[in-house]
Amino acid sequence: MESHPLDFEKPIFELQRRLQDLKDHSDEHDVDLDSAVEAIEAKIRETRREVYSNLSAWQRVQIARHVQRPFALDYIERCFTNWIELRGDRLLVATGRRPRVEGIGLETVGVEADAHGIRVDEHLRAGERLWAIGDVNGIWPLTHVGEYEADVVAANIAGDTHPANYEAVPRVTYTDPQAVAVGALEAPYSATAPVSEVPKTATYTHAYAESNGFLTLLSDGERLTGAYALGPEAGEWMQQATLAIRAHVPLEVLSDTIQPFPSFSGIYDAAVMALRMEIADKPRPATPMYSQMATLEG
Repeated sequence: MESHPLDFEKPIFELQRRLQDLKDHSDEHDVDLDSAVEAIEAKIRETRREVYSNLSAWQRVQIARHVQRPFALDYIERCFTNWIELRGDRLLVATGRRPRVEGIGLETVGVEADAHGIRVDEHLRAGERLWAIGDVNGIWPLTHVGEYEADVVAANIAGDTHPANYEAVPRVTYTDPQAVAVGALEAPYSATAPVSEVPKTATYTHAYAESNGFLTLLSDGERLTGAYALGPEAGEWMQQATLAIRAHVPLEVLSDTIQPFPSFSGIYDAAVMALRMEIADKPRPATPMYSQMATLEG
């Protein structure tokens, strides 16, 4: 299949055309062929660097959709991975979103929007008797956040004083395995437990015994402040951390919680214990069995 350049690729294709023409008609040119080829190839490399280092998100999507651009994909890969080769079966392109606030009559109610959306206060009020929920306020463009904001606004309209709280917003990427995060991504203390060491996860499938999944818990020293995980249906078992962050559940209570067995939720036993050992500046248990036996007093 003939490869046709995208608009921003045309300078590269023109140089490649000149290079090929030079090679095909070398006997017709009174030049040092090796030096000319080297010069054009150097110019191609320089042009690629200029073009592919400054691509917009949409241009990257266009490149990704044209599988006949191996040189482009290769260069983008090198730019984003510091020259480390990466290979996979699928490419996930997250281009982001922006609120659609143009042409909906905001100016008629005295409301102004910027690139991030409609500005609101902590009660999601955008103006007198006017609220903005969901993607248009640009706070968290997630369906479940929009549903939560609808409840907040309904309560405020009904006369309650109900500020929105975004301390524990779960974010799930529905890949296989699922990737999920909630709350903060950095904290003074953190600890990680691998899915492969959760007792009896092989009950579901033996593949989990070799899983690269994990749960990382973050803490300020007294309670959970964030968590992120990779694993089968991680969006489901992350809700335990979501509730703990939102309700400010002490770590002592979390470690005193009974987890069902066998289940992926059992990973919290190991993760919470490792986190408490980290905070206490004591060696982490080496295995799940030691984790169950270890105590902060020991």
